[in-house]
Amino acid sequence: MESLVHGLSTTVIGIVTVIVILIVIALVITLMGRIMKKAEKPAPAAEEAVKPAPAQIEGPAAPALTDDYALVAAITAAVSAYTGMSPSRFKIFDIKQSDSQDWRKANKKLSNM
Repeated sequence: MESLVHGLSTTVIGIVTVIVILIVIALVITLMGRIMKKAEKPAPAAEEAVKPAPAQIEGPAAPALTDDYALVAAITAAVSAYTGMSPSRFKIFDIKQSDSQDWRKANKKLSNM
């Protein structure tokens, strides 16, 4: 009988310990999320100073492709990765084909890697 009581008390202590540790982990994750949200918010003066600039690609006029959301998303991601700016800081208004050979050269270099 004594070993049964000892086993049950050990089990209860183990379960309580696990629950307490899980609660502590949940609190730490919640606090880190709140800290990260506060760190991402720019200062009010910085928000007024930064205005989104439209991204435009030079070249002859092409039909507007505003209905092709996948293309706009891909271009937004590329501009964001290239400039290091958050996608929320600029907006793509128009997509035009470029006659520049620079993009073709860059594409050939990447495909040869």
